[in-house]
Amino acid sequence: MNYKELIKGIKKQVERPLRYCYFTIPDYIRYGESFQKQYNFLEESQWWTKEKQKEFQLEQLKNLINHAYSTVPYYKKLFDLHEINPRNFKSFDDIKKIPYLTKEIIKENFNDLISSEYRNKKLVEMSTGGSTGEPLILLADKNADKVKEWAYVSHLWSRVGYNVNGLNRRAILMGAKPVGNYYEYKNRNLIMSSYQLNEKNIPNYINHLVKFNPSFIHCYPSSILLIANYALANKMEINISKLKAILCVSENISDEQRVIISKAFKKPVYSFYGHSEHAAIAGECEKSNYYHLEPFYGYTEIITSDEQYASKEGEKGEIVSTSFLNFAMPLIRYKTKDIALLSNKVCCCGRNHQLISKIEGRAQEYFITKDNDKVMLTGSYKLLSSIQDKIYMGQFYQDTPGKVSLKVIPKIKLNDEELCNIIESFSSIYRNQLDLIIEEVEYIPRTKRGKFKFLIQKIEI
Repeated sequence: MNYKELIKGIKKQVERPLRYCYFTIPDYIRYGESFQKQYNFLEESQWWTKEKQKEFQLEQLKNLINHAYSTVPYYKKLFDLHEINPRNFKSFDDIKKIPYLTKEIIKENFNDLISSEYRNKKLVEMSTGGSTGEPLILLADKNADKVKEWAYVSHLWSRVGYNVNGLNRRAILMGAKPVGNYYEYKNRNLIMSSYQLNEKNIPNYINHLVKFNPSFIHCYPSSILLIANYALANKMEINISKLKAILCVSENISDEQRVIISKAFKKPVYSFYGHSEHAAIAGECEKSNYYHLEPFYGYTEIITSDEQYASKEGEKGEIVSTSFLNFAMPLIRYKTKDIALLSNKVCCCGRNHQLISKIEGRAQEYFITKDNDKVMLTGSYKLLSSIQDKIYMGQFYQDTPGKVSLKVIPKIKLNDEELCNIIESFSSIYRNQLDLIIEEVEYIPRTKRGKFKFLIQKIEI
């Protein structure tokens, strides 16, 4: 071992216990005054009347519109072109004058969407999953975004027992890739890989969960469903004494799946809606499975296929969001491509938030490996995100277990080295259980309804 490697090893040994001690400090103290102020506000304002919420939300919207016009070149040009005067914004209806923002527009106007007030500040990249085949990178103020985002998430989770003043041990079963294994202990959490989850090693996952004894399991629905189905099919008891709830994110969850998961773990299943763009967030509550849209996180419109506001109970529309969190790169009337069903009901919990009865835009899909195991697409989302500077769009296709083809529309022709790197990355993500073939195409067809499918799966699952 050379000198540099020795120093690096010592540094890791010193940092590990310090990090553990740091993360034993409750969230409320560890994240500081900004977090406390935001969290306290959310705890209080969730009980405001509908009128008071709307009044405050409108003020936030006006502030954002004026900021965008004054400091963001793209919006200055856009508003002038459409003769939109921010000073004339009087009601929510005025936002209809502003054209939608899409991923394509963001990519084409990336630099012009950055606020001049933040150009000299340290900004962090936020990469979207690209579940529609169009990965996207955005910029945000690192400290402000992290603190505010966690205040909202922990506030939503508090409805099912998450305590910002306590120590909440989480088992996280999502898109992580632990080094050299399928799990690792990090901070005060158990991090487990969804990539390597299959029927052969599910008992190991269950054993680690029981041994860790978490307060919450934070997971993709499709991953925890595999474990739940296995446990029920094999009549395995999952006894996690401290477990309070299953926290499902990033994918749709059906009523049937919720029942299976709850039956296997004997705990409530809680789902919340959000995305990497941080433009909208909504969560279920302790009383119902309605998604409660957080009014001060952003302004959300649900737009029907004929470009009208959804208004009837159960009416379907696309979620169009205006974020109040990110002033560094504002998203105004951003088309999320997620489909929701509106509800006009008032939840029995007493909160006066706008409700969504169902999110339809995130149906989970799987690849089938050489061993006929089902594996999630999460890794492939990140793979496309890593090469988004080289391609316009990508779509996976599978009709044979263990074999996947990827159609890409290249920005420039990919050379042999680049193709090999993509194939090797894909193989590494899925532990050599999937072989990838890449095909460069000029066009990727849509469905009859005009939707783009990230995966065309021809194998009956």
